[in-house]
Amino acid sequence: MSAPSDLEAESPAALTTISDAYIRESCLGVAGLINDLVQWGAYEPHGDPAAIDSTYASLIFPAPLSYSHQLIRYYLEGVRDGLIALSRVFTQDITVHVPTAVLSRQVIEYSASAHYLSDPDDTPEMRLAKMLSIYKPSLVKRTLKAPQVHGLYSAANRLLNDWQSTTSLPSATPPFGSITDAVAVLLSSFAERKVSEGSYRRLCGFAHASPRDITELYELTWRESAQMNAVRYAEAVGDIAVGLRSVCAATLRVYRLRVPPSELDHKLLGIRIQHFGLVIDEITARLGAFWKTVPQLMEQAYASRGMESPRLEDLFDDMSDDGEDETD
Repeated sequence: MSAPSDLEAESPAALTTISDAYIRESCLGVAGLINDLVQWGAYEPHGDPAAIDSTYASLIFPAPLSYSHQLIRYYLEGVRDGLIALSRVFTQDITVHVPTAVLSRQVIEYSASAHYLSDPDDTPEMRLAKMLSIYKPSLVKRTLKAPQVHGLYSAANRLLNDWQSTTSLPSATPPFGSITDAVAVLLSSFAERKVSEGSYRRLCGFAHASPRDITELYELTWRESAQMNAVRYAEAVGDIAVGLRSVCAATLRVYRLRVPPSELDHKLLGIRIQHFGLVIDEITARLGAFWKTVPQLMEQAYASRGMESPRLEDLFDDMSDDGEDETD
């Protein structure tokens, strides 16, 4: 990806050397990859799905292992749709940053859920236990529904608990806990973990109308500042990059739980996953290089307003960290 020479010299894309068109194309490409993957049949590496379904059939889940694999597919389809939406709305304009943040958060959380369920090293029984761990909380978090509907979900949850107590299923390891826990586990595997965790916190702030995050984004002082707009654009690109890396991590797992139409299809899709991993590495490297220039850009921005720039070198050194020192 070369610097976008067709854009204004001080546009966010030019200052960061990351084209918004390239980001949109990358999102659409990964969405296409996922769409191909979810068409493949499910594969259980450590057991016979039909036998497991028969052994653990219940009133609510007549074919529980099959449903576990369907749920993985549903999460990936949600990821796909989020990426398609990103490919349609993302630009350099500040007006799309909040919608972009909400979509990026969706992509990360759906990817984390698929990642949790699709560990290829899990036994079928453990996959079932994890499915129940992720599913049952959704039955009791229905307080906004009508009372009779809430009662129906509560009854279903009791049925599941009673049924599970009679089975030999293991305890989910780890338990799902919450979507925040699942995201934390996923992001902990990234080389740029600290930056990714910071990105996710900011995305949650935008989704929940955090005054701090909204003020930082829309601060009137910097509306016309090319330098500050470039920083905000880089943050949005970074959020999408975290989303794309989350998708690739989940996809690599699900790839091992699917039966391709042919060996050629299997190899070609594997190459596509590797390709998008390299695309994400390139975007991350360009962001790292940009963050090293931000203290100077900030000085220019503050000077243009007759203000003294805060000392932010340490902050932006952290943001450009290559991940070699990630211990806390």
